[in-house]
Amino acid sequence: MDGEIVVARRRQWTPEEKAALMAEVEPERGGRVLMVARRCGISKSLLYNWRSAWRAAKRAPLPAAEFDQLGVLTDASGQSPPMPMAAVP
Repeated sequence: MDGEIVVARRRQWTPEEKAALMAEVEPERGGRVLMVARRCGISKSLLYNWRSAWRAAKRAPLPAAEFDQLGVLTDASGQSPPMPMAAVP
């Protein structure tokens, strides 16, 4: 190597690639985490972490949308403008 420094970069996985790997390790499909990890050249703990995050995301309820009226501005005459405007903090 003659003083050459080799820097290994972390691989970036797309959501589609992660989904495909997660489908392979699902028990219903008979997949094994260790076999998939070896074939892809990644750590089995990475697959377990992805699977945990994937399951947690499925269980998490979507937050309900809430709207609060912050205020309505009026002009000097006391009449409100044609379109309500939110108060700026």
